[in-house]
Amino acid sequence: MKRILCLVLALALVFSLSVTAFAEEPETLAEDNTMLNFCVDVTKDSKYYDAVLWAYLSGLTDGTDAVHFSPDHAVSRGQAVTFLWRLAGKPVVDYFMLMDDVPSGKFYTEAVRWALSEGITDGTSKTTFSPDKECTVGEMITLLWRFSGSPVVNYAMDMSDVPSGAFYTEAIRWALSLGIAHAAADHTFGPGKVCTREKTVSSLYRFCTLISAAAKAASTGEDAVVRIDEESPAVLVSNVADESNLVVSVATAHA
Repeated sequence: MKRILCLVLALALVFSLSVTAFAEEPETLAEDNTMLNFCVDVTKDSKYYDAVLWAYLSGLTDGTDAVHFSPDHAVSRGQAVTFLWRLAGKPVVDYFMLMDDVPSGKFYTEAVRWALSEGITDGTSKTTFSPDKECTVGEMITLLWRFSGSPVVNYAMDMSDVPSGAFYTEAIRWALSLGIAHAAADHTFGPGKVCTREKTVSSLYRFCTLISAAAKAASTGEDAVVRIDEESPAVLVSNVADESNLVVSVATAHA
């Protein structure tokens, strides 16, 4: 619970500082030099444009090189926990880790230390984390779910490739219930597929959008439930008391 409360406050601040920079979007790429300040491989019409720009502005990524984000590249396990660690504010923890494959001085070293100390991951074995191994979609969603406190939700999902009892089952149920992730048209989720860089930042962006909207709802004293609308970049805020719905644009939720 303490972690969630801290997230609400910290992430609301992150959005107030970073996302307002692109709340009013230019009409065309030619008029917009914001993304071009960071990378050249994410165009204005990309469905993940806002998510990637937010990731740059928030300091979650500095790209794969000076001019590329590489949205279709696979995310390694080391990169996955580093994204979350940066999202949490790069906390420094005093935790002795017994991971033979996590040397000191790597970009992911302190991120792995933090993730282990928080129970967000327990590695691929007692003495290995496998930081260079490609991270699957199921693993990424599970990391984010644990980062959120492993909430249990009552949500009926019909995913042919998400069996009951798998390590990622409840994480996927949670992500689907909030709109953080979406199923394919054939009712599959693809938990074993490699998670790409754009899918990672898109999930984090949706998650933080919900946190920001929840913080706004809480500040008004309303008992509300928030989720991402699947058809548009908006947050659906449902008032528990009278079951009324209010669609809040992503930009408005971040303001």
